Amino acid sequence: MKNSLAVIAGLALMGAAANADVAFNANNYTANNAIGGLTADGWVEIFYTPAGSAGFGTSLGKFQPTEAGFFDNGGMSIPGVTAGPVTLTVAAWTGGATYDAATLKGSTSFSQAVQSWDPNASPPAPKVGPDLTMPAFTLGGGTVTPVVPEPSTIALGMLGAAALLIRRRK
Repeated sequence: MKNSLAVIAGLALMGAAANADVAFNANNYTANNAIGGLTADGWVEIFYTPAGSAGFGTSLGKFQPTEAGFFDNGGMSIPGVTAGPVTLTVAAWTGGATYDAATLKGSTSFSQAVQSWDPNASPPAPKVGPDLTMPAFTLGGGTVTPVVPEPSTIALGMLGAAALLIRRRK
């Protein structure tokens, strides 16, 4: 009896491990949905955002475009997610090593249908699952040019009082 339970538990774990990842083709060529303003020396990062979460979510990978406006990172997987629609975000930028430091940046979030994929399959296919169906978007302004702040009213008052004191002493 104990051996039967161990075999059943082992088979269940193997089945769960085989279906624990979903996959998609990480490219934007299929629908010709170019990212406007993205240069070949820019960066693209794809994020998975679980339902009810805020922000970009978990990074699935950061890579450089294959040419201006387009990227192709082959098959990517989302560990621990079952097949179905997921929310993905594509963040793209140029003019900086990170999204926050970029001079031009933009992102788009969308729902993507994905399918189960066994990453341990022998050999794994270089491209699996559906292609990204993200909408086309254009990079906008990135970092804001720092502006020298105007002195506050109190600081101006203190400067005026100091100038009056210096003038009276002379």
